[in-house]
Parts: sequence; C-alpha cells; structure tokens
Amino acid sequence: LSAGLCADCVHARQLPHPRGGPAYWLCGRAGVDPRFPKFPRLPVAECRGYEHDVPRTTPPLSVP
Repeated sequence: LSAGLCADCVHARQLPHPRGGPAYWLCGRAGVDPRFPKFPRLPVAECRGYEHDVPRTTPPLSVP
C-alpha cells in the first residue's frame, strides 16, 4: 500500500507494525495541531500540512 504524500513529507514518520503487518505512518503535525489525524488513512492524496522533504545529498552552500 502506497503512503501517498506521507512517503516524502517532513512531518511523517513510518512506524513498524507491532505484529509484523503493514507499517503505520505517524503525522508529526497531529502533535501540535488537532486538525491533522495522528495516523492518516493511506494513501494520502491531499494534505494542507504537506511539506516535501528534500534529502540532503550534498552539503548546503556557504555564503562567503
């Protein structure tokens, strides 16, 4: 099952299922904003709190 937007959102974390089933996705925004579900129904196609997580493959540029 695809996680949709949660798969690359800075606020989402994947948690293993305690009995070996499919993983859960935890929304970090739910801890500070009750409008967001703690464990959203997957796949998430729309989310007003979504922020794309940009993986760092190179160090950030420094300004001289």
